[in-house]
Amino acid sequence: MPFGITFDIPGLTGEQYDRLVLQLSRLTAGQPGFLVHLSGPTETGYRVTEVWQSAEDQERFVDEQVAPLFEQEGVPPAHVETFAVETVIVPLTTEEDGSPDI
Repeated sequence: MPFGITFDIPGLTGEQYDRLVLQLSRLTAGQPGFLVHLSGPTETGYRVTEVWQSAEDQERFVDEQVAPLFEQEGVPPAHVETFAVETVIVPLTTEEDGSPDI
């Protein structure tokens, strides 16, 4: 069953996030179980929500890739919440204008 996780990271700046997301986008390419990454600034830092095929896929990725990167970059501790994901809807392909290719 798909697995969702949200990280609220107080103190993370936009500059830090921009550096991290470049590295993370390369690391998630082809990563088993990765479905989607959403993020945005909050009043106190950044919020990141991800959806994975399973909790095990996400935990392995964090242990092997994210934790070392966050430690290296000095990312503040996050408040983490997990949730079951019942449905994920994404277009299979899109036209050049961004509309779904149905």
